[in-house]
Amino acid sequence: MITPRYIAKLLAASVFAFSTATAATVTTDITLAEGPGDVIAPDRTPTLTGSGSTAQSTLEARSDLFVLQNFTGIASKTTAIFAFTDETKPDVQIRLASDPANFWSSTSTENTTNDSFASSYGSAYIIQTPTTEASAISYALAIDFGSYNSSTEEFTTGTGVYASAFTLNSAKGRLELTDSIVVEFKSTSGSTLSTQTILGTDIINDASSNPGMYFGYETTGDLIGSVEITINRDAGTLASSMMVGLDDITFTSIPEPSTSAALLGAAVLVGMLIRRRRR
Repeated sequence: MITPRYIAKLLAASVFAFSTATAATVTTDITLAEGPGDVIAPDRTPTLTGSGSTAQSTLEARSDLFVLQNFTGIASKTTAIFAFTDETKPDVQIRLASDPANFWSSTSTENTTNDSFASSYGSAYIIQTPTTEASAISYALAIDFGSYNSSTEEFTTGTGVYASAFTLNSAKGRLELTDSIVVEFKSTSGSTLSTQTILGTDIINDASSNPGMYFGYETTGDLIGSVEITINRDAGTLASSMMVGLDDITFTSIPEPSTSAALLGAAVLVGMLIRRRRR
């Protein structure tokens, strides 16, 4: 039987797929919030929005929207994978995209139940870094959409979605040395579809003592295959370690087979044209 995920896998395998086998915390069939409705940051309205973001209300109006709000059980400094047996949903991978040694040694990436770091209360994925940095540094995290094989423990990227979003939440004092937060929504081929930024000065000048930040993008062209989050920090010492909660990871269902088949056909056609030109 041809299913959406089968077509998505075929497209990925034929063009841009990349598989990795790594130590990970794997959660299967976790309950997701579903649109349309108030499903992104339902308990804490974001006070800041990344430049160029698609409006939160636009994404929440979609009936094919899913929101990951529960991060219970994630271990420190490991890749987190959320796998779904429902083939209309992509599997989701959260991974460190910069040197893990740069993150806090004990609790750099795990879940917290502290509502100061969440936008849908209950739990959030924590990003924590040392109190002191001798020089400016960047911390990077990535969200991938793909397919997880439990037999081989491999996560294959290349599955695309129409829209994605998330929130970052913290206490202002934790972010005083932040220069900027830059988010790139990337296509399944790795090209940048949208770059969104919130400046550190905007965080410091925000009226809220617990700023919530929203980033979101709805594509009208190439599908979204991953999201890269970079926190750029200045040198210096904080009163408390820098800590940010990642919450409400949002994504749409995998495109219908007809859509994916059309994309596959286009990719094959491009490949044929390139091959012909080389001749």
